[in-house]
Amino acid sequence: MEFLRKKINKVINIYGLETVARRYFVINSFDGIVVTLSILLMFYISGFFSKTMIIKTVLAAAVGASLSGFVGAYFSEVSERKHHRKKYEKLLLSTLKGSIIEKYEKHAAILMGLIEGLSPLIFSLITIIPLILTGNIIFSIYVCFVEIGFIGYFLSRIAGEKYPFLIIKLIILSFLLAFFLAVIERLIY
Repeated sequence: MEFLRKKINKVINIYGLETVARRYFVINSFDGIVVTLSILLMFYISGFFSKTMIIKTVLAAAVGASLSGFVGAYFSEVSERKHHRKKYEKLLLSTLKGSIIEKYEKHAAILMGLIEGLSPLIFSLITIIPLILTGNIIFSIYVCFVEIGFIGYFLSRIAGEKYPFLIIKLIILSFLLAFFLAVIERLIY
């Protein structure tokens, strides 16, 4: 495990991926939470409560977002890394094929794909734990807001700002987004 951690840190440091990884993590975590919240609100508003149906719907959305996030980030990173490598090759007047740089490019793309792919899945799974354990949809909705608060706190720490304002702003915006999506989903079904 220590070997893997060192290798990941090396890839992050070589390519300066820390800020990109944070952005991927935040954006896709927020997406996963808002989509999950909108699904929960849709079921709550409709009055139709099937624990199994809600869990399956959230899992389908979470897995879809996860796979889509991984594939999108992976190919985006592969393209970006190839673009930068070609610029370096022009400067060096030499190819970097088979070099350690090319090897780490692949690792960077996989790492970014995993961060983007796993973040919505993890947050969605955490959200439905109360629903699975207690059957109470309100607890899961509450967990969504706690997760959004965590994202707000995380972002405020990065920016060096006071966190209550950002947390409140994110919670209000995410509720409005999720409510809007839930109403649209309800109108469709």
